[in-house]
Amino acid sequence: MRVTLIPSSYLPVLGGLQEAISQLACEFKSQKHDVAVVTNRHPRILKRHEIVDGIPVGRMLFPGFYLASFGLSRLIKFVAGLVIGFANLFRLMFFLRKEKPSIVNIHFLGSQAPFAIFASKMLGIKCVVSLHGDDVEGLPHRSRIDRWLFRRVLTASDYVTACSGYLLNEARRLVPEIETKSTVIHNGIRPEEFQRFPPYKHSRPYIFAAGRLVHTKGFDLLLLAYRRALDMGLEADLILAGDGPEREDLLSLARDINLHVVSKKLTSEPSDLQQGKANRIFFWGRAQRADMIGLLKGCELVVVPSRNESFGMVALEALAAGKRVVAYKTGGLPEILNDEPGNRLVKPENVEELAEGMRLALQNITGTLAHDLRGKSWSEVSIRYLRLFENVDKQK
Repeated sequence: MRVTLIPSSYLPVLGGLQEAISQLACEFKSQKHDVAVVTNRHPRILKRHEIVDGIPVGRMLFPGFYLASFGLSRLIKFVAGLVIGFANLFRLMFFLRKEKPSIVNIHFLGSQAPFAIFASKMLGIKCVVSLHGDDVEGLPHRSRIDRWLFRRVLTASDYVTACSGYLLNEARRLVPEIETKSTVIHNGIRPEEFQRFPPYKHSRPYIFAAGRLVHTKGFDLLLLAYRRALDMGLEADLILAGDGPEREDLLSLARDINLHVVSKKLTSEPSDLQQGKANRIFFWGRAQRADMIGLLKGCELVVVPSRNESFGMVALEALAAGKRVVAYKTGGLPEILNDEPGNRLVKPENVEELAEGMRLALQNITGTLAHDLRGKSWSEVSIRYLRLFENVDKQK
């Protein structure tokens, strides 16, 4: 089968979406399918064509994404958008005509999606749209034309997938027409990664959390809950991995509530521990993959304090590391955590319940857990996509 993946962004840009599409592309290739990627050329320094991990990648200037970074008037942006849009629509159609894919698979409804759906329909190629989170959840805050395009792309697609049942229900509520042509395909993990890297060795037991430092991830709630849990007798450090626009606000909050802050990764035992200071919060920064797995394997507990979470990759990876998870009961997190032992789901945005959940979870630590990861590997996830593609391709 020949598959063209059209995500809103791709490697070497880093992020959960980019990593997920890379995993799928590599799995498709390993199973002897022809796969190519077309995505936004953002930032502009990226090459128009290159090979990434053996996958051919083409990049185009889809104007919604590209022009937003310029301080131009609406009229100029509109005219420029028409010119750039038509030019790249023809480029995309030329690319698809040359590749002759059986399926076009759009990932995340960004500025590339209307071009991809139009080009595939013009060429008679089946098109599957895969939803990932903010493309659905952020829709109420977008313009009227964005909401119209969202509905048009989904109704014109041959099938729709979403990374969680929660997200699919939201999409069906917004576009009821997809009820009979949509399904859930969760994201996956690579279990072998968790055998390859050793656990991070820390001087004291620690709680771990990770993600982009933005409001929806709820790390301000985590800091408040951690402070409360310390007051209740909890004895553990907190390591927070990630970066983002709220980093300075979180550092300020941590100091305001009298947490002992370490604002960068340490490579040796800090002198403050020798002076008796404990219960520290470490702002690790962006964690490389080996570091991320090591931190997950070395911790006592993983906390996911998101105000909303369309899927919850950190929660799934915590299970792969054999760890317990305390999380707010929101979005797609219950789908990952409900059926696994030792996890605690608490009332969303409730600091007291999160603090109590952390304290109780640490009281009952008895080593790693053997969570059921059947069906959760990227290999198995890719097979579900491929079976769906085959069924869609057979439809008249």
